[in-house]
Amino acid sequence: MKNEAKPMPVGLAEERELEVKSALVRVGNWLVEYSMYVVFIILIIVSTILSPYFLSWANFTNILRQVSFNGIISIGMCMVILMRGIDLSVGSTFGLSAVLVAGFADWGFWGVLVLAIMVGLAVGAFNGLMVTRVKIEPFVVTLGTLIIGRGLAYIYTQGVLIPNITQFRWIGAGYLLRMPMPAIIMICFFAIAYFIQTSTVFGRRCYAVGGNPEAAKMAGINTSLYLFLSYVTSGVLSAFAGLIMVARMTTGEPSAGFMFELDGIAAVVMGGTTFHGGRGGIIGTIFGVLILGIISNVLNLLNVSSYTQMVI
Repeated sequence: MKNEAKPMPVGLAEERELEVKSALVRVGNWLVEYSMYVVFIILIIVSTILSPYFLSWANFTNILRQVSFNGIISIGMCMVILMRGIDLSVGSTFGLSAVLVAGFADWGFWGVLVLAIMVGLAVGAFNGLMVTRVKIEPFVVTLGTLIIGRGLAYIYTQGVLIPNITQFRWIGAGYLLRMPMPAIIMICFFAIAYFIQTSTVFGRRCYAVGGNPEAAKMAGINTSLYLFLSYVTSGVLSAFAGLIMVARMTTGEPSAGFMFELDGIAAVVMGGTTFHGGRGGIIGTIFGVLILGIISNVLNLLNVSSYTQMVI
């Protein structure tokens, strides 16, 4: 008689099945956690193959300059989304700050810097108070300020751009150690945000508020204050990015920052920060910003039309 395979004991079969399921779960979690890094590496390789100019130093600095606005805005957006909020007003805050900075350019750099910060503070504080005190949904509040901010920008300029702003062009078009100033500023903001999120009590409490607001409140954390501060931070950073844009482009136009809120949200969510709050962070946001910037850059290098780029 031929030897017949003995059936595997039921207990051992169940154990093997659990091991396989556990391995699949670990692989799935790994893919979720590190997928953006894999995508980033693949994107670099593909871009290098498609264009011989991609890896040049000039193109590298150009990418950093192009993503600097979205990078600065995304830092504030990351903080808001980390605490289960959303800020749709960042683009119009950017535009309102830009036209006011252009209109008061004769104040000099420090004068318009204070002006931009005040604009961001006003918009961010309004959003924060409406969300935390009046208890209106963040989507509704920030959608309202998006429209109001854009309307104020058009009222101030009467729909006409403000040209020839050269008083502080160094902050938008200057270089330091062969690096564009906007890129250096963005990197500094990312470094500060990373330190705050990972090495301070404030950062840890932000994660606690986003992860479980009720538990954080029971632990004695003023959840409303932290959410309020996240909107203020988002507003100030968006307004500051508007100042840099004016310095770089030497014009202030009311349409500046149009749809920037979607770019900011895309970068943050691609970077692993979820709308459920308490998960993600600034490192993922950096890669999200760079992925969007590289896609746009390589499409420009390949002379893909702007309409096709919108679809992509």
